[in-house]
Amino acid sequence: LPVARDVRGWAIKLLGKLCTLAPPEQAALEAHTLLLEAALPRAFACVAPVMLRLHTHYTQSPAGLLSLLLQLAQSPHALRLLRLSPAPPLDCAFRLLSAPAVAPAVVDVV
Repeated sequence: LPVARDVRGWAIKLLGKLCTLAPPEQAALEAHTLLLEAALPRAFACVAPVMLRLHTHYTQSPAGLLSLLLQLAQSPHALRLLRLSPAPPLDCAFRLLSAPAVAPAVVDVV
């Protein structure tokens, strides 16, 4: 269990780094999108269990995964990549935001 937690943590950090890369030109943007398309299915497979628990386990402090999902959702070229997740990321984020005990700090991240 601790190993799985570490793998999920590193997957979130690595994806966060990949998503913050801002390619300056169109050719680089296409290459960046291809890189994300290759990395996201594996990363989403690692973090899917966390996504499904966002609304029950992560209501009091903002999770790095929530920030990552928001990064992807705000990027026009990466938004479509959310469909590569086995768990529906935007549904999971919405369930978190509508949880009865969600803290203002979590809502402020959005």
